[in-house]
Amino acid sequence: MNTHKVEPPKRKIQIIDALPQRPFKIPKRTTRVDDEKHNTIPFGRLFKGQLEQYAIPPAIIDLELNDDDTSKFESIRENFGDARISSNVYIEKFSTLIHMEEAANSKHLATFDLQNVQISIHSRTSPIQLFKFSHGDYQKYYRAWRRGTIVAFTAKPTGSEVDTLQHNALKWIKEHNLFSILIGNPRYELTSPQKLDSEYSFQFCDELNEEQKNAVKYIVQADKDSNPFILFGPPGTGKTRTLVAAIAEIVAKRETAVLVCAQTNATCDEITERLLAVTHNISLFRMYARSYSKEKLSAKISTVCNFKAGEFQFPSLEYLYKYRIVVCTLLTAGFLVGARGDPNFNSSHFTHVFIDEAGCITEPVSMIPIAGLCTDYEKVNSVIVLAGDTKQLDAISLSKFAAKCGYQTSFMEYLQNSKPCYQLASQTNNMIQLTKNYRSHPEILKIPNIQFYDGLLEPKAGTGATHRFIGNDLLPNKEFPMIFDSVKGVCKQSPNSTTYYNEKEAEAVIEWVQKLLDKKCTGMEVTQRDIGIISPYHRQCEVIREDLINNGCPDITVGSAEVFQGQERPIMIISTVRTESDNLEFVTNPRVE
Repeated sequence: MNTHKVEPPKRKIQIIDALPQRPFKIPKRTTRVDDEKHNTIPFGRLFKGQLEQYAIPPAIIDLELNDDDTSKFESIRENFGDARISSNVYIEKFSTLIHMEEAANSKHLATFDLQNVQISIHSRTSPIQLFKFSHGDYQKYYRAWRRGTIVAFTAKPTGSEVDTLQHNALKWIKEHNLFSILIGNPRYELTSPQKLDSEYSFQFCDELNEEQKNAVKYIVQADKDSNPFILFGPPGTGKTRTLVAAIAEIVAKRETAVLVCAQTNATCDEITERLLAVTHNISLFRMYARSYSKEKLSAKISTVCNFKAGEFQFPSLEYLYKYRIVVCTLLTAGFLVGARGDPNFNSSHFTHVFIDEAGCITEPVSMIPIAGLCTDYEKVNSVIVLAGDTKQLDAISLSKFAAKCGYQTSFMEYLQNSKPCYQLASQTNNMIQLTKNYRSHPEILKIPNIQFYDGLLEPKAGTGATHRFIGNDLLPNKEFPMIFDSVKGVCKQSPNSTTYYNEKEAEAVIEWVQKLLDKKCTGMEVTQRDIGIISPYHRQCEVIREDLINNGCPDITVGSAEVFQGQERPIMIISTVRTESDNLEFVTNPRVE
């Protein structure tokens, strides 16, 4: 049995100034602060019912621990058959896939079990002592609520919050009998077009092209009985702009309440800031998870979010329902489902649910802000809008078994690939693909356009944006604004870490930044905010970020591709990190190639 355990070095546990100097007391509850626009309604506290916990079946744990034995997996897969043949089979299949992912994640975390830990106090600023423990190069902060010491950290086979919320979504699909409405709806097989008001007048669409305006028109005129609408937006085609216009139109023309969700906080923030720019008097609330770092909170959003009295707090439903637009991650939306026991809970409150990044999340994750939150028995009370690009990276799965069973396939991709009403040729108005690219140089766009988008994308960006560096001495080919820099570095992994870094690549990135910021090299003015740096590995981003700060460049954004969702930079630098030809991980994904 391969458990992938990492044996820590044997050493004596040391406790260095680790205990509070006075008896510990739980801090007093902070007085809530009312919002200025709604000062007659207290901020309150969200009612959170206890979400049901779902134990991983021992057979699934055994399957993942012994992943070389495929016979057990094949028997499980055979039992599924056609997972969409009935509600019961669907629930059973996806529950099993979620459990597979949970077990694989637990197995992965077990490689970082620690038995001998050195603890030191990190902060005395509050009665809640914050400790730091170290083990090799691995550091983590631990919030201690009582006296005591920590001598071991051990992963247990248990699910994360997102796994629990996926199970919870499946539970509501079953209890509300939603399979024939959300999953196996006979209307998905029809190709009759949606009837639209040809005289529709726009208020926030002056800068949109015809495709984008049509998408807004379909979304605004849809009702809760309509099929989910898909906005298929390849990079640079104005997907975020179209979503923002549609949301603004809905709120301006109807007595509605809109829930806007995405997988990442970066996307939620981008949508929030654009909505605030479109209409300054909009009734909008950005709800962060309580664990969100206040250091990441932007000044623009700080006045319209749930940051109160120095911390992020979930408001009461009564307070939340006063806002016309609520923006949050899919995970945060899931906690609203737990408030069904609140007397103020209203499953018909949100008339529209927008899910951005819908092409890179699992199908059960797509259901988190819908099932239970906006549904009753055999009723979906909201218009559903799925936006994203199914040709980009799909959902991440640690379980190779779950991936083989289609766990990575998003709900958006399932509809696009298998349902007649979502085929581009059907003209049913259930989906629009945006095709006008306003970001890329034509030669850069050419390969992905042919490889993934059937040649449908049209380069529409102005030469002021795409030809800024054409003819520059930095370019090997002065007519092609791309540089490939081969770096003979070594891909490394810190002890007790899941992420990778490449110091030589980081050094090369800094060298390119220095050249780009040097007017003598470029012959033009380039600012730090003109540059964005992408790496798929967290540790590499940290290394590059630290090197940039040490070289006087703190204003350059560094992060994964998700950080730049909906944003643009004149200059992008990509650090791929991996060097071993036999273990390229994500690079072998056809959507990356």
